[in-house]
Amino acid sequence: MIEEAIVSFTRATEHDPGFALAHASLASAYALLGGYQFREPSQVYPRARAAALRALAIDGNLAEAHAALGEVAWSFDYDWAAADMAQQRALRLAPLEPQHRQWRSYYLAALGRPDEAMAEAEHAVRLAPNDYSAAITLAGVAYWSGRFTEALVFCERAATMAGHTPVPLLFQHYSLHALGRTAEARQLFEQLKVAIPDEPIIVSMTAVYAS
Repeated sequence: MIEEAIVSFTRATEHDPGFALAHASLASAYALLGGYQFREPSQVYPRARAAALRALAIDGNLAEAHAALGEVAWSFDYDWAAADMAQQRALRLAPLEPQHRQWRSYYLAALGRPDEAMAEAEHAVRLAPNDYSAAITLAGVAYWSGRFTEALVFCERAATMAGHTPVPLLFQHYSLHALGRTAEARQLFEQLKVAIPDEPIIVSMTAVYAS
């Protein structure tokens, strides 16, 4: 699904190079591929940064581009100050956009601020109660905040909205493993191997299980 979005956004930028939002959306899609570990970070985050900067060169007040730059800054550059600045700018420009709250929540979880992280993730769900992305962010942030049992509940909820998207299974797997429920985690891993066998995260997990 993300790959299809990248194709669509790329075509939009080729059709209209001055379409700032298309560049920003392309940046977000590349950042999501890296964030979910569906591609090697070095393959996608530089592309995300380049697309976001192109968007900002066209429209310096485009919240989506600032948000994408913030995601690259902490997930790839480990530049926490730059990430905070970009995210805060995005939130000032578009405080009701759920995606900005979602990325902010992951950033706060990575900083070891779980209560703030969960508050932002829950805010995103309130803004978009029927949005799959907001639902899976809540599950992911719960996992990264060490709230593994809550994460399982949120994963089940997200899975009902996800169709064939495997992301809820990933966070379910991580949470089950963290809770010591290794047999159930292994069962989910076998499902993931069928769903996304060639993704880097699955290749790495296969090596771990084989060791």
